[in-house]
Amino acid sequence: MKLRHLFASTATSVLVTALASSAFAQVEITDERTTGVQTSTAGDGSTASDVTITSTGSVVVTTGVAVTIDSDNDVINDGTISTTDADDTTGVLISGVTGNFTNNGSITLSGASPVDGITPTSNIVTGTGRTGILISGATPFTGNITNDGQIVISGQNSAGIRLANLSSITGDIFQNGTLTVFGENGVGVDIAGDVIGNLALNGTIGVTGENSVGLNISGDVSGTVTANNIITVTGFVNSIGGAQITRSTLAGRESLADTGNLRQVGSGLSISGNIGGGVHFAERRDADTDALISTGGVTMIGSAPAVLIDGNGTPIAIGLVAQITDPNDADFDAELQYAFINQGSLISDGFLDDMDATSFSLNDARLDGGLNNSGTMQATVYRSGVDPAATLPTHDSHARVIVIGGGGIAERINNTGTILARGFETIDSVFADPDNIQAPNTIFATAIDILAGGSLETISNIGSITAILTARTGEVVAIRDASGTLIEINNSGVIAALGVNSDRSGDTTPTYNLIAIDVSVNTTGFTLNQTVFTDPDTDIDTIPVITGDIFLGNGDDLLNIEGGTISGNISFGDGADRLLVSGGATITGSISDSDGQLEIMITDGSSLTINSADDFNIT
Repeated sequence: MKLRHLFASTATSVLVTALASSAFAQVEITDERTTGVQTSTAGDGSTASDVTITSTGSVVVTTGVAVTIDSDNDVINDGTISTTDADDTTGVLISGVTGNFTNNGSITLSGASPVDGITPTSNIVTGTGRTGILISGATPFTGNITNDGQIVISGQNSAGIRLANLSSITGDIFQNGTLTVFGENGVGVDIAGDVIGNLALNGTIGVTGENSVGLNISGDVSGTVTANNIITVTGFVNSIGGAQITRSTLAGRESLADTGNLRQVGSGLSISGNIGGGVHFAERRDADTDALISTGGVTMIGSAPAVLIDGNGTPIAIGLVAQITDPNDADFDAELQYAFINQGSLISDGFLDDMDATSFSLNDARLDGGLNNSGTMQATVYRSGVDPAATLPTHDSHARVIVIGGGGIAERINNTGTILARGFETIDSVFADPDNIQAPNTIFATAIDILAGGSLETISNIGSITAILTARTGEVVAIRDASGTLIEINNSGVIAALGVNSDRSGDTTPTYNLIAIDVSVNTTGFTLNQTVFTDPDTDIDTIPVITGDIFLGNGDDLLNIEGGTISGNISFGDGADRLLVSGGATITGSISDSDGQLEIMITDGSSLTINSADDFNIT
């Protein structure tokens, strides 16, 4: 597979500090300035100088650029950089020089809400083309970019921090403060060029507007992308321009529909470039007390994936967060030997009725080492009923947590946290009129979905992988492989497909298709190992559970159940299959085998309860 070039990772911060330490004049701006500032002419006699905007100082312009770093100098903003309702403006422009920029104050490029409120045809804010910090130019910039303060951008086609296409930075980008972008087609942090260094998001990012994206990485990053705080994205606003991030009541949803504010946002994190040091949604802790300060994550309100990794036809590579070292070394951390690590929360909420929701989507990309989840990954959808007056049912609602699509390659998934797909029938509308209850409408929930053309070999689970519906009809799948590449599942936790009747009166008998594991297209052989996990810190055993049906393929399959329970039907296909039950494990359900080459061994006080009257052949 041909991959785009990956930069070699370098320790840039020390280099940048050394380069920026040359002696320059220092200019302080202590009051309001209404013309732009250029470092190349800021000093006495129009000479180059470092610039500090003090807490009492400000640069307020009505057009163009407020502050330009166009010489080998540093700029620190402790005050205010701003424009008001001015199109095509930039707070700080950085060209191909050497230096550093630190924002401790505020960068505010503002627009205004429509005078008559948000309407179906209006934009949610006036103006366009505003960028808080812009790194641009054909010559690479060498230095660090740090936001420890506040960046607030309002306007269409705007960005908080942007590294322009065909530009590059040798250094690190730190988004430690708050960053807000409000307007259609916006981006919180846009990495369209190449970063020879790391991208660290320790502060919050909030993005509101149709087609807007929280963090976009279409260039290459040689180091690690780390998020220690929440990226929140939504396309929904009320009539007075307030962002909607929690699901509304029936009246609230009808109000959004009446005003036409049913606009979908882009992904929270979109990656289409190579990342040498992987992606890490991490915990941030106090260096002295180890107290938890924040955790990284994405809150996605809408139908786009919360995290989208897609090479768009050109395969990309995501490297390991921590390079492999000697496993016997005291500093070796097995939890970091993955390309994508989630210790926080990746939440996708469809928000409206009959919308899809996806937490993580992988296409045309390789995750070295795979994916490790010790936090929460969750997708939620809501399903309306079929109105008796309607001629056609509404389209599908599908909640999916992890989707590995065409060209997506993940060696393994290791889960010690929560992977949860859930779907709800919208009770407040479906059962609103007891005399005219809407008919059931099929709803889908899939926790892990490997599509044809995707690739995943192994799943190890100590946490929970669950799909659940609260509805009257639907299909629930905990793990499904349509690629034929999944060859092993090791379970010491919970794998479950569950259904709950949404008809509280009990008058309706629900019809669910509850599938725990579906590897029916596998032809090379599949192994399911289930064992009891003993926590090394507490010595407490975790009893594993699988709830739902299991469908196996035509290879030689092995179910090695050494503890816990399985509740569901097991369908063996062709092949020399084996079912080994030991360690006091219990299995309850029907068993079928298509060719009679099934070996069953039950030992050590274990039990197999076959609850169907159908005969089947075994060896």
